[in-house]
Amino acid sequence: MGVEIYASGQARPAGNRWRATGTATRLAAACHNPVLKTVTKRMRKHGKPHKVVIIAIARRLITIANAMLKTGETWRHQAG
Repeated sequence: MGVEIYASGQARPAGNRWRATGTATRLAAACHNPVLKTVTKRMRKHGKPHKVVIIAIARRLITIANAMLKTGETWRHQAG
């Protein structure tokens, strides 16, 4: 991994650190959240590639997070 140099002179590691964290989050959600687990199974049953399934889970997580921020609610564990 290289280093990016910005006009201000700052140097930062190149690459997207959030990508690895996000991938782990999406995989955990797809495996352990009952709602997202059923979505994952349904998409895999219909023959969707792994990357398509993970991106769909990511989009759903973003939608859930935005709704939680908008309403001010906290996370409630869904029994499954």
